[in-house]
Amino acid sequence: CQEKCVKCGTCLTACPPQYSAVIKVSPPSEVPQA
Repeated sequence: CQEKCVKCGTCLTACPPQYSAVIKVSPPSEVPQA
């Protein structure tokens, strides 16, 4: 599923700027899973 969005590494067709930034600097455990 990561090929969908390499920036966030999530199964999303589009990455919100705030999410891509947060995931870049924060560990997955601290990233709120919507």
